[in-house]
Order: sequence, then structure tokens, then C-alpha cells
Amino acid sequence: MIKPTRRTRTADMALGTTPEPNKQAHTDSNSLWELSEKDPRWLLKLIDETLERNQPLWDKPRRYFRGSAAGEMCIRALTLDAMGHRVPFEARVMRIFRTGNSIEDVNVEAMKIAGVFVSAQNEVKYSDPPVLGHVDAILKRIGTDETMLCEIKSIKQELFKRLPKEHGVTLAGESALNKGYYKNYLRQWNTYAWSKEIDIEIGFILFEAKNEQQQKIYWLLRDPDMLESMLKLRKNAAPYVLSDPMRVAPIPTGFNPDDQSKGNACGWCDRRYLCKRLSKKGCDYDTARAEDAKVRG
Repeated sequence: MIKPTRRTRTADMALGTTPEPNKQAHTDSNSLWELSEKDPRWLLKLIDETLERNQPLWDKPRRYFRGSAAGEMCIRALTLDAMGHRVPFEARVMRIFRTGNSIEDVNVEAMKIAGVFVSAQNEVKYSDPPVLGHVDAILKRIGTDETMLCEIKSIKQELFKRLPKEHGVTLAGESALNKGYYKNYLRQWNTYAWSKEIDIEIGFILFEAKNEQQQKIYWLLRDPDMLESMLKLRKNAAPYVLSDPMRVAPIPTGFNPDDQSKGNACGWCDRRYLCKRLSKKGCDYDTARAEDAKVRG
């Protein structure tokens, strides 16, 4: 080892010596060395706080419903979402989303290499009610060019372990995925499959575990009844989103934001804190913003 010639903490650590009290380097309490010794996680905290702080509480209002939220069955939540109401994520959750995007990119690239890739991020659009979204990928069967609609979902390990047994082509409404956490993904796939821009009868949802990259695939046949229930709810919500000013819809029957008991439809909703502060009969955009400002500033 080359012997250090300068008396620094690095040199003392390498040589196993102790610096003289009056000649110790980096004794400034504001130095990088001191800061990192006091709190090794200071940089991670800075990054996380910046990520969280830079998230907007409200986005620009939209006059349409997101296709990726096709599983949402509360008309009031749909109108708040279209208004631009957002609940910021923890930095940890944002990293999970980033990992999910990477998993999708890796799978799409593999599909390209396999020669089954046709296109990605194709726009999905409904006019009545207004719905807008983008598919993950459209693939083809080699030899016949039959097309299939692909949605890729990355989920945490515990949810992956609870997935039902893989199945072949099954009507979406009869799929084992049509319950609990997974049915939202099912409704999204079905909504995309029926759009005039896509119009594909058969496809699949591919799940990948974030931790171990295990995969499961579920083949689906698009379901007209599932589509009708999704569209019906959004047709009821559309007048509130398209009105001027935009309005928050009334609390629908069967929903109670004050009830946090197990199984309650509102128990998991991030918008519950605001929903229960607003009039049960609904309100306009400015009123919703003003009431939210009392809570979040």
C-alpha cells in the first residue's frame, strides 16, 4: 500500500493512527464528514423530502375519466379525480412506481426481441362518456398475425402469492381475477379491449412480482356486460365533470366516508378525508378547493 503523506482522517484510518487534537482535519460541524457521521441517511432524507414536496396537491382539471381508473366504482371519487385532486405519495411509493415502469419496459423489450410486438401506448378513447387511456402493448401471434391486447402489472410479493391459478381464455367477468384487488386491472383491460381504436377480442394480463420477478399470465375474452357497467357509472358522472363550473357528485348509495369498518367501500379511499368534509349532495370546484385548503394548506 502506498503510504499517505497528508494528515487527513482518511490517512489516519489507513495507517491506524490518531491525529493530534490541534491538527484534526474536517472538524467543522458543517463538514460533509461530520454530517455523514451524525446522520448517515441525510442524503436519502433530502432526496425523499424533495420528491414528496414537489408533488402538486391539485392537477389541472380534466374533462374526461382516466382509463387506468376503470375499476373505480364511486361516482364521487371519479369527479374529484377529474377535478385534479391528488393525494401525494411517499417517496417509497414513488420508487415502487418507478420500478413498475422499469418492469414494463423490460417485458416490452423482450416481446420485441421475440418478434411478437406490434405497438405500445396506443390511445384508447371513448366520447360518451369521455374516457382516455393508453394500452401497454399490442402483440401478434407469429405465423397468423392474430392480435392480442397485453396489460403488464407489477405487484408486491404478497399480492403475487395470492393470485389465483393461471387460466386460458376466459370471459373477463368469469375470470378468477374478478374479485378483490385484482378486479380493477381486469376492468381496465376490458375497457381498452372494447375501444374502437383497439377492438381486440382476446388478450391477457401479465403479472410480475417486484421482488423475485416471478410471472403469471391470465388469458381473457372481452366481456360486454363488464364494459356496460363501467360506462353506465361514468355516464352518470359525466354531467358533473362537463358542467361549468365542474361539480363534485353526491355520495352514492352504499358509500359512507365516515365508516371505516372492515369491508366498507370507502375504507381504503385516499379522498375520504376531503369527501366527508364536503356536502353529501355535492359542491362546485371552488368549494372543494377551499375546503381542501383548510386541511392541507
